Amino acid sequence: PPPARDLFHPAALRNVGPIMEAAAALLPPPPAGGGAGGRVLEVASGTGVHAVHFARAFPHLRWQPSELQADSVEHLKRLRVEESVEASVLEPLLLDASRGEEAAADCLAASGGELYDVAFACNLIHISAFPSTCEGLFSLCSSTLLAGGVVLIYGPFAQGGVLSPESNVA
Repeated sequence: PPPARDLFHPAALRNVGPIMEAAAALLPPPPAGGGAGGRVLEVASGTGVHAVHFARAFPHLRWQPSELQADSVEHLKRLRVEESVEASVLEPLLLDASRGEEAAADCLAASGGELYDVAFACNLIHISAFPSTCEGLFSLCSSTLLAGGVVLIYGPFAQGGVLSPESNVA
């Protein structure tokens, strides 16, 4: 098969820098003594572009990718090896965020009960079954984040009742 990064969408590659810049102040800082510090649960990792770029920009974080479809999880597994980010990007999870508490139990089982500092969802809310995915996402976050944890959501939001550009209207 072609390299996993060949599936990176041009818009995702364009947006990843500004997203990282905006998120940087909200992410856990590196530990004073160096090493790993901070866990991020990415819900709906897609092609993995954010996992790879965040792992390289913030190597102290442990990035937990997830996806709804088994073939997407397999793609993410291949990507983390091809891009040599196994130290920062954890083994991806098969996760249906709309399942809320059940999804949280799956995450916590996979993490050995460790909670996350941050939940990150990019381009999920506007393309998913609403309200089930939105409600499930926040239920998932309430059970998997540390006290004071942060939820970062990126995607198009309506302004004045108008969602633009047209490509974002489902």
